[in-house]
Amino acid sequence: MELPYDPAISLLGIYPQETKMLTQKEICFSMFTAAFFKIAKTWKQPQCPSMDEWIKKLWYISTVKCVLAIKTRGNPAICKNTDGP
Repeated sequence: MELPYDPAISLLGIYPQETKMLTQKEICFSMFTAAFFKIAKTWKQPQCPSMDEWIKKLWYISTVKCVLAIKTRGNPAICKNTDGP
């Protein structure tokens, strides 16, 4: 009977197949970690919108609500308090 590996290696508890898989896992993990930190550096940090941007966004939302209400129901009751910014 012929063994697929050297018996001296089995005494050490090291098998060639496991060594290859372990090395690939370590390489993949280190590559993933490096890529993750590289991507994280290029991300823009979240910022709160300025007051002007916030007001414009709310004005746009209320205008769209008014237009949709007029188109769907023909009732401009929602649009009573839209005098402008």
